[in-house]
Amino acid sequence: MANSNATSPAYTPGPWTATPLNDEEFDVMSDETHIATVYGTGTQSEDGANARLIASAPALLDRCKMHLHDAKDALSGDWIPTAEGWQSIIDDLEEVIAKADRR
Repeated sequence: MANSNATSPAYTPGPWTATPLNDEEFDVMSDETHIATVYGTGTQSEDGANARLIASAPALLDRCKMHLHDAKDALSGDWIPTAEGWQSIIDDLEEVIAKADRR
């Protein structure tokens, strides 16, 4: 079991954005902080998709944490979700996945 006093590793808070530098490279940035550069490994659309996926990491992580908490509350009985509650979770996850996976 992990040490319960340990803190999560820090990372640069989002939102992060992916910006093309040229036909083969994309920068992933948060405000003025450089997060990563994605170099051409395939087609421009593939490289852009890789950069957008990296840029979506903070939002994906935030949503996973939030909905994991929801699921734990539902299992423990602290929250009795309605159909609308589940639909809200589904809609939220579909939105963040679509942003990460847009083509």
